[in-house]
Amino acid sequence: MSRSNLLGNSRKEEGRSGYCHIPHSLHHEGAAEQRKNKKFADFFQGKKKYIWILLIIFSYVASDLFEEYAYYFRASLVQLTPTEFIGTEFPIKKVPNWVVLSDRERKMAYAQLPKSKLINIPPYRLSDLKKGKNWNTSTKSQRNAYITYPVPNLGNYMLDGSENSGSHTGVDIKVPVGTPVYAIASGVVYRTDYQKTGFGKYISIAHVGIPDPDNSGKKTTLFSNYAHLSQIDVKEGREIKAGQIIGKTGETGFATTPHLHFQIDRDTAPFHPYWPFQWKDVKAAGLNSYFEAVKRGIGMGNARKHTSHPMDFVAEFNNYIAPNLVASTIPVITSIESHKEPEVITSPKIQDSNFKPQASKSNSAPLPTDPRKIKLASSKNSTVRQKSRSGRFEVEFDTDRGFIPGEEKIVNVRINDANLVASAGIEISSTARRSTDVVPRKLFKDDFKNGVARVMVKSDSTNRFKLVAKGDFGEVKSQSFSPQIFKDVSGSHTYGPAIKYLKENKIIKGYTDGTFRPDATINRAEAVKILLTGNRIPVGKGATSFPDVPSTAWFSDYVSTAADWGIVKGYADGKFRPGNTISRAEFLKVAILTAGFTPSDIIRTPYQDVPLEAWFAKYFQFCKEHELLRLKKGGFIVPNTPITRSEAADVIYRLERMK
Repeated sequence: MSRSNLLGNSRKEEGRSGYCHIPHSLHHEGAAEQRKNKKFADFFQGKKKYIWILLIIFSYVASDLFEEYAYYFRASLVQLTPTEFIGTEFPIKKVPNWVVLSDRERKMAYAQLPKSKLINIPPYRLSDLKKGKNWNTSTKSQRNAYITYPVPNLGNYMLDGSENSGSHTGVDIKVPVGTPVYAIASGVVYRTDYQKTGFGKYISIAHVGIPDPDNSGKKTTLFSNYAHLSQIDVKEGREIKAGQIIGKTGETGFATTPHLHFQIDRDTAPFHPYWPFQWKDVKAAGLNSYFEAVKRGIGMGNARKHTSHPMDFVAEFNNYIAPNLVASTIPVITSIESHKEPEVITSPKIQDSNFKPQASKSNSAPLPTDPRKIKLASSKNSTVRQKSRSGRFEVEFDTDRGFIPGEEKIVNVRINDANLVASAGIEISSTARRSTDVVPRKLFKDDFKNGVARVMVKSDSTNRFKLVAKGDFGEVKSQSFSPQIFKDVSGSHTYGPAIKYLKENKIIKGYTDGTFRPDATINRAEAVKILLTGNRIPVGKGATSFPDVPSTAWFSDYVSTAADWGIVKGYADGKFRPGNTISRAEFLKVAILTAGFTPSDIIRTPYQDVPLEAWFAKYFQFCKEHELLRLKKGGFIVPNTPITRSEAADVIYRLERMK
C-alpha cells in the first residue's frame, strides 16, 4: 500500500489533496456579510426587551418549534461573558492506527472500526511529520503522525509536513466519518452553520477571559472552530464545558476526504471561522485557484495576525490547574499520621520506587539498527522453544511469551550448526505483518554466535502473534506472543484496566526491569506522586521542612507540593517518613479528598471490620457506594492493612471515572 493511498489521494491531483477546506468565495468576502450582520444586530439590540418578551410567550405556545430561533436570537443579542477556564482538551481523542488498517478498514466509519485499531491521537510534532514522509526509515508512530496531520498550521497542501510554508489556517486532522469532536475549552457556542461549500457544517465557540497564547499572564478572547462536520450536537448560545462532545467529523463543504479542520481565531478576526484572503486577492496575484493561493502563501500575514497555533495552545494548557481553584479543589486534610494508626513498616529501598522519575522513552523511537550487538540475556525457566528439523539442521525460537505493545523485545533464534545456514539466509517475519517490526529480517551465518542470533521485535498490536522463520529447511513458527501491560501484568489481570489506564496517562511507571509488582505495597512518597499526577496537580519546586526529605531526593518536589496544598503533614517529630507504607484507610481518605469528593456522615457501619466511630468510617461508606476497594477473604475490608500498588491504581482509576 503506497503512502498516497494511505493518505487518501494522489498529491498530483490539483484541487484534491484530500484535506483542504477551500472556503466558498462569497462566505469569505467578509465585508458584505459583516455589514449585513451588523445591521441585523443593531436592529434587534434596540428592541431586545420586546423580543425577549415575545420569546417567553411563544416558548409556551410552540416551545419545540421556537427553540432553535431562541438560541439564534440569544447569540445575536446577549453579550458574551467570561467562562471558567479549567484547561484544554484535544479536539480529537482517538484516531485509527493508520499503518495497520486494511484497505477495507480505511473506508470504514469511526463506529465500524475495531477498538483494537484505534490509538490515542499522536502528539503534534513537526519532527515526526517530516520523518513520517519517508516510509523506509520512519517508525510506525511517525508515519501515523504524518498521516493524521496532513496539513499543518500555515501549511501548503504539499503533504510535506511543514509549517509557515502556506496560508492554510489551522490544522487538518485526518479521521474517519463519525469521529467524536470535543470542545477544547469551556465557552459559549458562538455560531453553527452549514455551507454547501467552504467549511461545510461547522461550529465556532467563543472562549472569553482565557489565557492569551502570546502571554499566558494576560486574558483574551479566542474562538475555536471545528469544520467539515457530519453532525452538530450543540446549539448557538449554549454554554459548554471543556471536553464535551460537540459533534462528529465528516467531509461536508469543500473537502475531498473525511477530516476535521481545527483552527483558533483571535478576537481581532473580522469573522469566524476566519480565512486570510478573498477571491479578489487570488485574481490580483494572477492565480486561478484557492489551492495555488494557499501554496503561494497569499494572506499569510493576515493568518498570523488573526489566528493562533491551535495544537500548541491546546498542548500548553492540557494539564492546566487554575490558581483560583486550588483552595476549593483540594480541601485541607488532617494529617494522616494523627489517627494513631498501628506502627508501619519502613521500606529500605525508596530509590527503587515504582514512581521514580526515569528518562522518557518515546514509543516513536526507531528500533536499534544493529540489535545483533545487544548483550544476550540469560535464558530463564519461562523460556519456550519451538523446533524445526531438516536433516542435521535445527531451528528454534527461545524467548518468554509476553510482549508489551509499543516496546522493544529481544528474541533469540537458535540453530545447532551455523555452517548449515544457506547462503540465502533465514528470513524472520511475523504473523502480524502490518503492526510488527522485526530487525533484522534476515539472518546469515555470521549473525550466529555460539548458535544464537538476536532479533529485535516491536509490535503495536494488542493481539497475539507468532514469529516465522523460513529457509531451505522449510518454515517454523514460534509459540504465540501475548500482549501485556507490564512484564508481570497481563491484559487479563484483575486490575488490568486500571493499571493500563494509569500507564497510558503517565501516572505510573514500571521498574527498570519492566515489571510493575502489583502485589507490592506502596509507600508514602509513592502515594504522594500518584495522587498529584493522577489529579493533574502541577508540581512546583521548593524545599520542605521535613528533615528526612532531602532536596536531592526524587520525591522532594512532590512532597513539597503536597504539603503546600495541605494534602499531607508530617509526624509529631517533624519527619515525613517517605518509606513508610500507607494503609488502605489512609490512602482511601487522601485519594477521595484530593479528587474533590466530600463523603457524608454515616449512621451505620459500612463493613463488619469498620467501627462506626472510626475516623475512616465515612470514607469506607463512600468506598462501598462507589466500589473503590475489593473485599478480602471472609468479606473484610481490612482498613489498617497496607494498600498494594494495584489496589492504589484501581482507586485512582475509579475516582477518575467518577469525575
